[in-house]
Amino acid sequence: MLVRLPPPAAQQAGASAPGRAGPYQRPSAATPLSGGDGVGMTTAELATRQEILNAQQVDTQTGPGKVRYHREIDRSVTDYVTHCEIIRNLHLGRSEDTANNGYTLVVAATDVGYLNQALQGIAVAQLPLENGDVSPESLCQDGQQLLHQALLRMDAELRRGGKVLVCCRTGTKRSAVVVMAYLRARFNVPRDRVRKLLDFVQSRRVSADLTGDAYWSFLADEFQADHVRQLLLEQQHRT
Repeated sequence: MLVRLPPPAAQQAGASAPGRAGPYQRPSAATPLSGGDGVGMTTAELATRQEILNAQQVDTQTGPGKVRYHREIDRSVTDYVTHCEIIRNLHLGRSEDTANNGYTLVVAATDVGYLNQALQGIAVAQLPLENGDVSPESLCQDGQQLLHQALLRMDAELRRGGKVLVCCRTGTKRSAVVVMAYLRARFNVPRDRVRKLLDFVQSRRVSADLTGDAYWSFLADEFQADHVRQLLLEQQHRT
């Protein structure tokens, strides 16, 4: 049974959802660009960036956060959550349990052999593996070029209105670092605000957690965010 987390409170109240940016549009009077860190972003993307930079830390140990965490990691519960939408049409989830929810691209942060059979036939971007799985070391292969290519492919798919699933076996770490790398580059999140980026993602998928391990170090210190940001901007203006 697929159960999605309820939308943030602002969306439940009927307010517009700043985290749900639409397909990229070339700048116009209706979509002004900001200067500095927001260059190349639509107004919706700028709003999402502000939401990321001001995200509040999620309590995963008590209350609703603990309940949501349990629903995402315990497959025995009836309201088990296999995947969550992070921004519009970008989903983070488990490879073996997530069904085909209209996806047009699957980014596999694990061996494709672990994908749900329902996902077969969908275009797949396989991230580089080490000893059968994605690791910080494998993401650095070929100067991170294979990761960069996957992130560019994700961006192109999302901007044309496609639906992307990034998955690993648990939907908590390997897939989370890929999603956060994409968001860090697309929304130009600086090194000193990476913790806010994690808070933003955890507000959608509580079990996504990189703190205190090599994946966190990769995202914060090794990932070539500025370079990927430039590649994304160049790709946008070619289309």
